[in-house]
Amino acid sequence: MLCCKPGAVEFPLDEKSLNLPDHLQRVRAAAERALAPIRPAGASTATPQNLLFDAQRTDAGRNLPPYYLVYFLLIDLLEFKNLGQFEKLAWSVPVDYKGKAFLIEHRKFGIGIFVDNPQAHETEAAEIATRIQKATKVARPYFEWRAESAVADSKLNVKNYTDELHQRFQYVYGEYQKIVADIRREEERRRSLSREERMSDWDGYFSEPYTLTEKAAWLASAAIDAFFSFTEHVFIHLAILQGTISTGNEVASLASADWGNKFKAVFDLQEPTSKRFYDDLTEIRRQHRNFVAHGSFCSTSIILTHRRQLPWPVSEGP
Repeated sequence: MLCCKPGAVEFPLDEKSLNLPDHLQRVRAAAERALAPIRPAGASTATPQNLLFDAQRTDAGRNLPPYYLVYFLLIDLLEFKNLGQFEKLAWSVPVDYKGKAFLIEHRKFGIGIFVDNPQAHETEAAEIATRIQKATKVARPYFEWRAESAVADSKLNVKNYTDELHQRFQYVYGEYQKIVADIRREEERRRSLSREERMSDWDGYFSEPYTLTEKAAWLASAAIDAFFSFTEHVFIHLAILQGTISTGNEVASLASADWGNKFKAVFDLQEPTSKRFYDDLTEIRRQHRNFVAHGSFCSTSIILTHRRQLPWPVSEGP
């Protein structure tokens, strides 16, 4: 749930540099040396007119480290000037390399090195990418310190994957319901057959009833897993919105807790409806865990009878 790169958590991109401890001042100086001769663009930098609008992406820029590392290296640690956000542009840093102006930008299609007439400046762009790579390696202690500082406070964003997880649950549960409907139709079909017809219709483990039941068991298990994954994610976001948790450490702690503790972080079990849902869902979770842990042989699992070769019982839902 928590990380320092694109995914569950990202640091806000408008954070100002913090006061650095002494050991990180040395890291900063080392990063500056690794980056040299790259420096912030200034009055002495040869800058074509309309560079901000006409600069094009270089191929060498595709070799830059991930955008968040470049951002924290140049803007946060070394305090290069950030020109700010524009349409389809998250941030833009003008740099001077051997007297020539280049732009390090995070655009809609990713981070890159931009310059006028990129084909004529691919060599320099490759050298810039190499120096930024070296500087990000040197600055690793700073990145780790920055991450720890943000997690200990509330200066981070928690990504919301609720829609994706809910869609996953809906899809798997929908497939389960289709299989259950197929089983019902198969039951009706077989009821209309004579005993001799049912016997001739039997094809052992490859019979339609058996394969449908097997699929139903798989999909029921997958639907239960998807439901609890979805609700665990929702509970974390609800706890944040309710103010139950606020710091990165608290988010990480709740993220590593089990489903029951996440539920209790959001709902009051003294309230009868919440307690009933908690008890019912906890029992479903317990039965499902036992079902999986014991090789799908447990008292509440789907049973195949040799006489009918049909699932019994089949529930209407997971």
